[in-house]
Amino acid sequence: THEGIKYPCSKCSKSFLDRSNLRRHLLMHEGIRYPCDKCPKSFAKKDLLKEHQLLHKGVSHTCNVCEKSLLNYSSLKRHLLSHQGVRHPCNKCSKTFKNKNSLNAHVYYAHKSHKGITCDRCPKS
Repeated sequence: THEGIKYPCSKCSKSFLDRSNLRRHLLMHEGIRYPCDKCPKSFAKKDLLKEHQLLHKGVSHTCNVCEKSLLNYSSLKRHLLSHQGVRHPCNKCSKTFKNKNSLNAHVYYAHKSHKGITCDRCPKS
């Protein structure tokens, strides 16, 4: 289980197991970015930059519907759902969202509730 999560971000709905991950996450809110030296993109996390740079080396997974390049197979699977019209409904109102993270942010901010927010690593809430 993900019990023991005790470091919540004061600026969004994410929580972390240890303080160092929270500190690294807070850099994103402060606007600290890691720029790519091959294109204009920049990233909130250094590991996301490294993953992005694989695209410049020709390492990617391509969507057969829109030809978008994604960095790993799990991202490709998640992206393919957008072409299938899969939506995540809010159980408190009639809105639906393309992914669980958007739904969770909506529930947290629009309904001021931690209930109904699911883990992005597993189906538990």
